[in-house]
Amino acid sequence: MKPIGNGELNILNRALEALERTTGIHGQVIEQEQGNGQDDRAHERVEIEVNGQRHHYLAETKRVDRFAILGGIKNQFAHYGQAPQALLVAPRITAETAEKCRELDLQFIDAAGNAYLRGPGLCVLVTGQRPIEGENLLLIGQEAKRAGTATHLRVMFALLCKPELLNAPYRDIVQVAG
Repeated sequence: MKPIGNGELNILNRALEALERTTGIHGQVIEQEQGNGQDDRAHERVEIEVNGQRHHYLAETKRVDRFAILGGIKNQFAHYGQAPQALLVAPRITAETAEKCRELDLQFIDAAGNAYLRGPGLCVLVTGQRPIEGENLLLIGQEAKRAGTATHLRVMFALLCKPELLNAPYRDIVQVAG
């Protein structure tokens, strides 16, 4: 079982700070625990307090870069059970992704201050918040690499257009890519 990564804990802490900044709702990590036996991911127990009432969540930090991943996250969260509720934590959730999360009843917070939280005495929906200028939110502690040079991009485009080139000799790929 792996311990929580520093990048994941950093994003969770920033998301909790952003939640307080945008809504005035205070949240804190109360415990870090290992996976639940179904995976080796570490999870954090988070407590969010609203009007004296405490809501407990099992937080999972993930980068959400497309809608398709949300269904998988929702299914994964279904295995956690009812108590505590599952909470998706991400570096950034766009307004469109937030709407999809709401449709799936997938509660989330992000480091920009966007949030969807629902429970007894709690209903929060904040969307459209953008990251602070110059803030670098890395999930795994490494900067994203560039796609490559113009030549790399031409080769990738050629392979996407003609998948049969995948097993072709290098010279054939170069000829098609130009």
